[in-house]
Amino acid sequence: STFAFNTAQGGAGAFAVPGHGYGGAIFSRNGTVTITSSTLANNFADEGAAYILGDNGTAEFNVTNSILAYSLDGSNVSTTDLVTDKINGGTLTAGDFDSLIVQVGTLDGASLTASSAQHIQVTDPLLKVGPFDFSNNGGTVPTLSLQSNSPAIDVGSFAPLSTFDLTSDARGYGPRVTGAAVDLGAFEYLAEPNYVAAFPD
Repeated sequence: STFAFNTAQGGAGAFAVPGHGYGGAIFSRNGTVTITSSTLANNFADEGAAYILGDNGTAEFNVTNSILAYSLDGSNVSTTDLVTDKINGGTLTAGDFDSLIVQVGTLDGASLTASSAQHIQVTDPLLKVGPFDFSNNGGTVPTLSLQSNSPAIDVGSFAPLSTFDLTSDARGYGPRVTGAAVDLGAFEYLAEPNYVAAFPD
């Protein structure tokens, strides 16, 4: 799936102090969040395109084969793309957390760092993200395509493909793996439409 150009905005707040917006695309409090083969980009919030919070309870997060990038706050300044946090005695549980590109992230108050073991990159995913690039790249839903030199190409994990029976990308284009490995995010570079052949009787 592609989550783009969404906004989370805080309320007026008390004593003329405005509230904060958390989770421009996804906010979860004491729930289980699973993000697989998805692109979260150009979302607007004070913190986090995805914000997972354990608040006097347990929050679990599973994030694989995905891209989180280009998040902006209310002043159009770059902000965190992924935030996991806990308050009031809450807890965080990391399930599957690998094969990712996160431009800016914090996990339980600590900055997310690259990890070769978990195949996590902290870098620009090189998406096409101009105002007209969230558009028809084929298929029935708008997507954000990968540039030809994107570090998201051919670096994903095969495991979620079978777990979630993913045979095509978000557009319905396939195969889901066109190179050495699946691409991160909702868009598979060089995938083609899945045509159904029709023959006359």
